[in-house]
Amino acid sequence: MVWAFFRGWRRKLGLLTLVMACVFMVGWVRSHADYAESVDLSLIQIVSSNGSLEIYDPKGFRTETLELADGRVELVEQNLPLFEIDYIVVVIPLTVLTSWLMLSNPGKPAIGSTEGAV
Repeated sequence: MVWAFFRGWRRKLGLLTLVMACVFMVGWVRSHADYAESVDLSLIQIVSSNGSLEIYDPKGFRTETLELADGRVELVEQNLPLFEIDYIVVVIPLTVLTSWLMLSNPGKPAIGSTEGAV
């Protein structure tokens, strides 16, 4: 039976990490579309674009001085990300962890156990 494979905490945790890796992989692929997707929450703004996930503070605009080629100085207000991470940095470790959890030997049965006896 298929469900016998998922006995033990390692295999169940491996299934959970596999689902998480798939969710991040879908986000990674979708972030390469022609448009940037953003989710506005009350405290943060999450933007997914160009293979990365960025978290912004909607009220956290920062002023930056920009010196132009003709010698003029211009003040530019922009919203810099609080946190930025590439999807690949999350997907690969989750995939490796999933492989280890799902494919590793769950351990030897205890002495005196009838499990696996012929």
